[in-house]
Amino acid sequence: MKYPDINDMDAMTPRSKYYGFTSPETCDLFGFQMSEMPKVMNRRWYQIEHVLEWQTVADSFTWIRDKKKTGKVFENPKEGTTDKVDFCVYWKGTWTGANPKAFSIDQSAPQTVEQHLSEAYPSLQHTPHEFVWLEATINSPMWAYKAADEDSGIFSTKSKRLEIEGGPRRRKNIDTTKESYVDLKNLLGARKYMRNPDIAKILKKQDAWVSQGMGALWKEYMDERFRIAHARTEKDMDTYIKMLRNAWSRGPTTDPAQKAFAQQIGKLNSEWMKEKRNPWRKPW
Repeated sequence: MKYPDINDMDAMTPRSKYYGFTSPETCDLFGFQMSEMPKVMNRRWYQIEHVLEWQTVADSFTWIRDKKKTGKVFENPKEGTTDKVDFCVYWKGTWTGANPKAFSIDQSAPQTVEQHLSEAYPSLQHTPHEFVWLEATINSPMWAYKAADEDSGIFSTKSKRLEIEGGPRRRKNIDTTKESYVDLKNLLGARKYMRNPDIAKILKKQDAWVSQGMGALWKEYMDERFRIAHARTEKDMDTYIKMLRNAWSRGPTTDPAQKAFAQQIGKLNSEWMKEKRNPWRKPW
C-alpha cells in the first residue's frame, strides 16, 4: 500500500487536479482554480492530498469512545486476560486477536477487518482518483482545525487577538498582523476547496465501506464534523475580519503601508461576503 508520489500523480489518467489560488503570492487576489496545470507552476506550493484524510477515519473511533461509549468497558478480547478495557482497546483487539472474525461487506468475499481496511485505505492501488494537488498554505488551516479546539492552535482567539491587536508586552505590528490576514485568506481558500463539486462527489462515496452496524455512527460523526467545520469557519472569518477592520481600518492615517493594508482588509471582507453567500452543503 502506498500513497502516490509526484511521478505517480503525473502519470494518472485523467490528470490529477490542482486546487489553489491563481495568485498564491498576492494577498488581495482571490481567484480560485481547479485545473490540470496551474498558471504558475511551482511544486513547492502544493501537497499531494487524499480528499478524506485517513486521520478523520481514525478519529471516528475516539469519537465513539468519548461520546457514544462514555465510561463503558468491555471484556478484553486478548486471550488469557480477564480485565476490562475501553471501546478503542476492545475494538482494536477484535481486529488483531488470534482469531479475528471474517465477514462480508456489500456481498464481497469474507475478510477480516484488517483485510477490509487494507482495501479501503487510500492508496495508489485502490483510490488513485481520490488524490489531488492542494496548495500547501490552504492545507495548513484545515489541519489546524483538525488538530486543535477553539481555544488553541493558530485560530484561537488569544493568538489571533495578540497578532492583530497586540498586547501589553507586544506592540501592534503590521507585519505580524499580515500573518493573520494570510491565515484568513487560506481559510477562505479551504472553504472554496471543500465546496468544489468534484471534491464533494468524492466525499459522498466515503461511507460505502462502513458496515457491521457502524454506518449510522459514521454518518452521525461526519455530520458533526461538518457542522463544526461550517460553523467555526464562519465564526472565525466573521470575528477576525471584524477585528482586523477595527484595529487597522478605523480612523484616518497618514501611513502609506497602513492605508494599503486597510484596502487589502476591505477586499478580503468583500470576498468573504461573496463566498459566504454560496451555500456549503453536506456532500453526503
